[in-house]
Amino acid sequence: VSTTPIAVPKFGSYQKVQIDSIDCGGKPEAVVISNNGNSQQDMTGWSITDEGLKHTFSFPDGFVLGAGMSVEVMSGGAGDNTQSIIYWKKQPVWNNDGDTATILDSKGNIVAELNCP
Repeated sequence: VSTTPIAVPKFGSYQKVQIDSIDCGGKPEAVVISNNGNSQQDMTGWSITDEGLKHTFSFPDGFVLGAGMSVEVMSGGAGDNTQSIIYWKKQPVWNNDGDTATILDSKGNIVAELNCP
């Protein structure tokens, strides 16, 4: 599991939203997104993509990531969505040999990226 973001956001309130970690080989796989800011972030229209845009996860309408909170976006498994865990799809998404997770805001701007080790 890698814990160092490769790109740091540079604009607005988004600069506190980041990818904390990505587990590409787990079952299920998990991408942990955190809001390290002092205010909540409405994630409506935001997405997570893999390298080459083969897979795209769109946050549910109305999903809000609270200040100081994190959410795990899971793939390769199934379960009930909660405020801290969202299930993307039952199939694995991330390549175990170096995929890149990218968060895009509602306008398509890159907010953060993290390589899968």
